Amino acid sequence: MQILRGRLPGVLMGILLYLIPLTAFAQISVEIESVYTDSVTAGELNAEFPYPILTFITVKDANGQFISGLADSLQWLGPNDVIPGRTETISDIWFPVALDPNNSNTTQDSLFEQNPAAIFKEFNRATDPVISTSTSIVLDNSGSMYNNSIVHAKNGAKSFINAMRPDDRIGFIAFSDSTELKVIDVIDDRDSLLACIDNLQKGDDTHLYHAFWHAIESVKRENSARRTILLLTDGMGEDSGDTPYYNPDSVIAEALRSNITVHAIALKPERPNNAPPDTAALRRITRETGGVYQYTEDAAELVDIYTGYAGVVQMTNFYVMAHISPEPCSVDGTRQVTVQLNVDGFSGEASGFYDFQGDERTYDL
Repeated sequence: MQILRGRLPGVLMGILLYLIPLTAFAQISVEIESVYTDSVTAGELNAEFPYPILTFITVKDANGQFISGLADSLQWLGPNDVIPGRTETISDIWFPVALDPNNSNTTQDSLFEQNPAAIFKEFNRATDPVISTSTSIVLDNSGSMYNNSIVHAKNGAKSFINAMRPDDRIGFIAFSDSTELKVIDVIDDRDSLLACIDNLQKGDDTHLYHAFWHAIESVKRENSARRTILLLTDGMGEDSGDTPYYNPDSVIAEALRSNITVHAIALKPERPNNAPPDTAALRRITRETGGVYQYTEDAAELVDIYTGYAGVVQMTNFYVMAHISPEPCSVDGTRQVTVQLNVDGFSGEASGFYDFQGDERTYDL
């Protein structure tokens, strides 16, 4: 069994995610989970354009464990506020900037120099259960998913659903060829999802990228703090190159633009004459979108693997940055937020995107 963590390697199975003190890590990985301009509340702040834009951030060590203590969990801290338990202020370790990615002439604006300045707060799922997740389970039911593979895959997908909490939303996509795609958009109805999985039959070809795009379109409409895709396949994507969008480059670009993390499970085919999964492409997609890649030769491990992913998807600890959007009166466009973290000699950086649609206008700030 092989496990790779996007951006940094980590351990998935048999590990309970926990909070670790800052002094215990050797490397850090920063990820922007989502950026919201409406429909989300965090720490009594309701996301709204142009203020506050709410950016959800996770910070982990090299083993994928969440790092706490980089802000206050009781109150929002501004750039000059000292972090509890540390000697540094927020602006000593956090470096947030914003820019217009469609305009190369736009300079980066420090979000600490905006009015109001960016503020940070730490959250924990145990004490802030309202922060939900949205996941699309994408499952290969092509002809190569033979006998034990499809049985264990269905049981694994159901174990993931049963391990999620009531406020977590889930969708399901089963793919073979393009005419046999079965789609349930992200919903709250667990019974419908489980029934769909139980009734699933194996199909023919492996139209992997067709399924990827349906999953992205479904998940990107969600307002959850963490949006993810969890893919299982035992074969090569036979639709790669069918359109300009059916390839790893396009999947990665759209997932990043939509702040979606992609996790992938590659399963060795039961029958030796079937083409194996494109492990290089799956590794790249998970690595560049901040997800977890896992390879297994034994379909019997899938229930444990899927259960482990449920722990990964459900955020244990995270940070939220509230900031004003630079140039709020400009016309429609996509904005980019980049957050750099420098602490105790280690650094990490991540970017997220948000869209603003509307007419030029003035705001009371």
